[in-house]
Amino acid sequence: MGLAGAGSTLPSERPGAQPCVAGTVIVFHRGVLEAQLGADTFAHVLGQLDPDERREIADALPVSWVLHSTFDGLYRAVALVTGRDAIEVYTENVRHGVEHRVRRLWRILLRLSDVQALAARSKMIYEKSYSAGRMIVETVGGGRALIRVTEWPGIPELAMVGVSIGTETLLGLAGVKKAVVVAEKQPDGAVFRVTWDE
Repeated sequence: MGLAGAGSTLPSERPGAQPCVAGTVIVFHRGVLEAQLGADTFAHVLGQLDPDERREIADALPVSWVLHSTFDGLYRAVALVTGRDAIEVYTENVRHGVEHRVRRLWRILLRLSDVQALAARSKMIYEKSYSAGRMIVETVGGGRALIRVTEWPGIPELAMVGVSIGTETLLGLAGVKKAVVVAEKQPDGAVFRVTWDE
């Protein structure tokens, strides 16, 4: 699920070919990282990227699409410069992004107690955030759900973390207790096993 960022303007067309991340996600993470690290350190992070990647991150607009490999590179550069684990930093920022997006833009979600409705919304958010793959919610109920991302062989770890942490955070904000997502790569993408207390 593309719950990794925040913004009110979403790209209208998903690009083909290489997997991309929506500009709204990039703009959100760029702003959060600059605020966390300070302008000078963030500039040093950008300096670790090759010129094309640096331009792609710096010039991203909410209506843009940015290569997922560039997004991965941004967080690898953060890890290199700060000495922190890239996934740990990304996880914190995904949680913050979901909370920001839901509380400011999609407050209606906080009133949804039906996990099926939340799952349907998750699919829409995913499609607005990632150009690759297709999210399928296979089963919901009894404190369990199975979410699959298909048509994305070799899905990057960052995308899997985005779906996992985004789902956990969304469910938690909606009052679902102790939501846990366990992700596992599959030949055609990934499967996410979701459990919670009823």
